[in-house]
Amino acid sequence: MRNSANSAFTGVDHELLIDEALKNFERYNGSTIVVTFGGEMIANETMLDDILRQAIKLKRHNCNVILVHGGGTQIDADLKAQGIVPEKDQITGKRICDDRVLDVSYDTLRDG
Repeated sequence: MRNSANSAFTGVDHELLIDEALKNFERYNGSTIVVTFGGEMIANETMLDDILRQAIKLKRHNCNVILVHGGGTQIDADLKAQGIVPEKDQITGKRICDDRVLDVSYDTLRDG
């Protein structure tokens, strides 16, 4: 149930997707389901509302829902505002965190 702007689910009717999945959820009664989504979705009210509606449906079907979000978009903006250009892994493109980048990342996620 991965849902991010870069995923294969972009443009998919998420309500329909969840409704179809719920038809088989009797066997998952009481299970814990982790829903992950990128930080860019937090800034998009429509996408965030969609995720929350899905989580509510899962909860109503007796699933324990854990929402896990990223914060990369917000961290990048805060780093840029402070004039910090983090080193990126040449293969994965992921941010390499030195002490300054880690401090900004922590502050960004804490202060939301």
